[in-house]
Amino acid sequence: MSDRDPQTVGQTDTDTEQNVDKIREIIFGGQMRDYQRRFDAMESSITDMTERLRHDMSARMDGIEAFVRREIELLGERLVNERRERNEEREQLNADLVESRRRLEESLNRIDEQYANEARSIRAALQEKGAELAQLIQGSRDDFNATLTRQANSLEERKISRDDLAGMLSEVAMRLNRELDLPSE
Repeated sequence: MSDRDPQTVGQTDTDTEQNVDKIREIIFGGQMRDYQRRFDAMESSITDMTERLRHDMSARMDGIEAFVRREIELLGERLVNERRERNEEREQLNADLVESRRRLEESLNRIDEQYANEARSIRAALQEKGAELAQLIQGSRDDFNATLTRQANSLEERKISRDDLAGMLSEVAMRLNRELDLPSE
């Protein structure tokens, strides 16, 4: 039979747990708070970068969309103007049908060539803008990945290895159990 009371044994276990918790806080508390602060700062930085990238991409897409709309509106206005002019010319030159037909065919050929050239130049401009945007997205993605990799490597270099932590905890346990005596000064 044991000389100790079960209530006293339970109280001793609770005191031991509290002592161990205090020791943990003393040894690792500052580091854990520092790691938590770093993780919070990194998360905030990543969130800010993502939001800026999203905002930048949205603004650029809005700009491209506005450009395309303006060009389509201009082409529509040009088309309406050209059709109106052709109708006026057809009414004025009705007296000489053969000559007007020849002039009209020449005019239509030039206009078709202009439209083809303008359409090609607009398509080329849109493709160029698309390529620039794709390049910008890739550059932003590469910068983001490089920053993330640097920060991850930085954290990896600063963390405590498991073996060092295990050794330190073993030493603390041995000192608590009085299995390891420190040399007296």
